[in-house]
Amino acid sequence: MDLASLDLMTDVFSFLSLLHSNDIAPRRKRFLSPTTINHLNPLLIVPEKIPFAPRYRKGGKRGLTERETARIRFIHFLCEAAHLVALTGRFLKPTPRAARWLAVSDFERTQILFDAAFLSSHRRLDDLWRAYRLPGFRLDPYPHILAPFLDLLRTIPQHQTVKLATLLKMIPLDVFDDTPENQPAMIWRNVLCYLSWFGVIAWREHSSFRLTDLGMALLGRRAAPRPARSPLASPLQLTNGLDLIAPPAVNLTTLYQLADYTELISVRPRRVYRLDRVRVQRALERGDTFAHLVRFLEDATNDALPRALTETLRGWAQELDRVTIRRLTLLETRDRATMEQLTRVRGIRACIRRTLSPRAVTLCHNPTMHLFNHPTI
Repeated sequence: MDLASLDLMTDVFSFLSLLHSNDIAPRRKRFLSPTTINHLNPLLIVPEKIPFAPRYRKGGKRGLTERETARIRFIHFLCEAAHLVALTGRFLKPTPRAARWLAVSDFERTQILFDAAFLSSHRRLDDLWRAYRLPGFRLDPYPHILAPFLDLLRTIPQHQTVKLATLLKMIPLDVFDDTPENQPAMIWRNVLCYLSWFGVIAWREHSSFRLTDLGMALLGRRAAPRPARSPLASPLQLTNGLDLIAPPAVNLTTLYQLADYTELISVRPRRVYRLDRVRVQRALERGDTFAHLVRFLEDATNDALPRALTETLRGWAQELDRVTIRRLTLLETRDRATMEQLTRVRGIRACIRRTLSPRAVTLCHNPTMHLFNHPTI
């Protein structure tokens, strides 16, 4: 896989994990607030260049709006175009489709997002492109320029270099806007920048480009690469008492579930998570149990937890013993046979916290991939 593509998929994963582990109410039912942007940005492999923002006199902070960002705005657009995020009540949360996205190979993850952003053709995509003010959003209609451009990419020889000046002549744009970001050259530069993030093209000093091997596969000009034989997922490494270091070969599903109990404190050179008392207690309030938490951490580290850590976690859990308010997820089926079919899967059984009836059970806050990927769901 192309390194740029892997970086983009990792940043999408960080965005989904942030939404999963935090209750984030978007502005106008869609956009991230400046505070959320400042929280997300350090977690990205390729962070935004956010300028220093002085305080207002009344104490508020000035910051970039999401539509003033580049990479964060595009990542959010990708997730919405691929139906990986949606409003749940008043909070923006990952969908079950996001869980399926995490479970596939690196190439398949890239293909799903690339198809949603560039190969789909429907009114919703046009509306999303305009809503996020992506390059050329003032053109009418948009993204009609993508069709001839993708046709060009499907026909040119892979190793042929195409200059930006040549592209401007081959696919001219009628722009009636004097702002610099909406001039034809800048529109094409930004579109090509997105494709370089996907690893579809290789930029040469932002003046010319050529197709990559990954681009040939994503465009259907070459067979999709066979999934590499997955190396055995390495366990997380426990250090400094509460910190967990993620190795390069790690199961994304494990990291996704780990976000329920930890704070991501570093992404470079390796991802480091820190167990957090508030997050652990929130998970327990949502229906997780102390035994489930310990079993999950022992599975993730492939070792028994140190006694000191176990006692620390037990102390956090006991703080909730007197009065407990739980937020539970209810799974209800139309008939008893469907419930019996689901509970035959060991991973799904592990999600069940209490059986209410032959057709209804309560689940832990973070159901496993077995549940989301079951054909019955």
